[in-house]
Amino acid sequence: PPLVCIYTAAGGTSRQSENHKFTQCIAFSHDRGRTWEKYGGNPVLEHIAANNRDPKVIWHEPTGRWVMALYLEENDYALFTSPNLIDWVRCCDLNIPGTTECPDIFVLPVDSSPHESKWVFWGASGDYVIGSFDGRQFEIESRPRRFQYGRSYAAQSWSDMPFSDGRRIQIAWLRGDKPDMPFNQQMTFPTELALRNTSDGIRMFAEPVKELEALNGRKQTFSPSDLQTAELGELLDVRVAIAAAEGSSGGKAVVNIRGTSLVYDRGKGTLQLGTDSAPLPYFNGPLELRILVDRSSLEVFAQKGALTLGIAMVPEKASTGIALELDGNLDAGMVEIVELVSSWR
Repeated sequence: PPLVCIYTAAGGTSRQSENHKFTQCIAFSHDRGRTWEKYGGNPVLEHIAANNRDPKVIWHEPTGRWVMALYLEENDYALFTSPNLIDWVRCCDLNIPGTTECPDIFVLPVDSSPHESKWVFWGASGDYVIGSFDGRQFEIESRPRRFQYGRSYAAQSWSDMPFSDGRRIQIAWLRGDKPDMPFNQQMTFPTELALRNTSDGIRMFAEPVKELEALNGRKQTFSPSDLQTAELGELLDVRVAIAAAEGSSGGKAVVNIRGTSLVYDRGKGTLQLGTDSAPLPYFNGPLELRILVDRSSLEVFAQKGALTLGIAMVPEKASTGIALELDGNLDAGMVEIVELVSSWR
């Protein structure tokens, strides 16, 4: 069976596309992606609006149709259906305030229940809506929400991934310069997505995939006061819970990671990583943080992934450790640190 690539022919961005508008095309491969042939009837979807682009195509089993989510312009998207990847019919329009580009559409169980599921429609900036989808019409049932902050962008998930055990795995582009490297930019750690009931309705959560455990090395625990003198490697998986004294208000905690600060401001209800800030969702009890430290990035997962905050950074050469500073209103338990080995063996 062939592999099929669905792509945007970007009008006016090259000599070959001069005076052409943005359209959607397909190509196919009979040798497992080694070579590709463009379909002779391209484009399979003509120009609709502006620089319409970024097709995401899934198979909808109940209707026996392919479904394409396509970005149109500003905050506007559209859904199309096809029995054969060639003949497409526009079936639904969506407007998602606050987001743009790179749509994704998928279904997830709620609280891992086999009896309840919801569809998610996603945009590049990390905003999503929850709703129902019958293969043609997407009915939005929530306001747009964001849980992905920082420098990550244009996250996409895999459909029907082998060995996924039904998981929805997502990965994003993490923007940032890499001085003196033969490349620029990078990708985030892969995460598993979930929908869970909260006091604010059904919300999206994302946590690092379990396969990350294959990179686990030495595991240590430290008190906050001992952390600063600990000798640690470059690649770390850090977990800490920060709690407030009973009856207190406000308070700040600062985790300094290789020269970059992660600041929890309890009074404002925010997390700030470097210069990027994010509002924390409402929660009771301690703030649970998981921090993945790579050679040129930091990714923070708060409250089991109710909020993610990631940045690309170049660590200070003289700063290789971690320090935790707490004011009088806040306290932290033991800090658990797992040193990771490189995935490049």
